Amino acid sequence: MFNPLHIFSCRAAAEAAARKRDAKLPLGNRITLAMHLAICSMCRYMNSQFEIIEAALRKLGRPPESGNANQSLSAEARERLKSCLK
Repeated sequence: MFNPLHIFSCRAAAEAAARKRDAKLPLGNRITLAMHLAICSMCRYMNSQFEIIEAALRKLGRPPESGNANQSLSAEARERLKSCLK
């Protein structure tokens, strides 16, 4: 049951902030997270970083521009990437 006097720890707030990106949090958790973010500057910063990452991922998820649809890496570039990832 939701207790309005309970405020998340930073760890719980970070977990809730991450979970809210995948699914809607219950109302009590959303309120508690908002209360925690209102008083904790480090968690606000962490939440803003999540938002930046989300925006970048959405941007990467866009379909390619019409002129770039058939572009791929050259064999040389693929090999360079493979060697860097080893």
